[in-house]
Amino acid sequence: MTKHIETAPERIWLQISENDVDAAFPFPKNAGDVTWCADSVVAVEVKYVRADLAEQQRDKLLAALTEIAELDILKYHHAYAIAKGAIEEIEALK
Repeated sequence: MTKHIETAPERIWLQISENDVDAAFPFPKNAGDVTWCADSVVAVEVKYVRADLAEQQRDKLLAALTEIAELDILKYHHAYAIAKGAIEEIEALK
């Protein structure tokens, strides 16, 4: 991992507007009006998480869900169906 990625904020917020009413509108087409900050500071924002961190968590979750899904004792349990569905959703994100 490069130093610039390693030292980048783990999450940022895209600052859309200081006015709550703007939350009812779509994301602005003119991205020049959008800024970002490492902290949540305005009324209308979009939170982003660094992709490398999200991917690490996704991989850990996928491994745990796969382990659960492979347990034969849970095959007819509701948790088995939830785990299998979650695995499919996570795999689709890759």
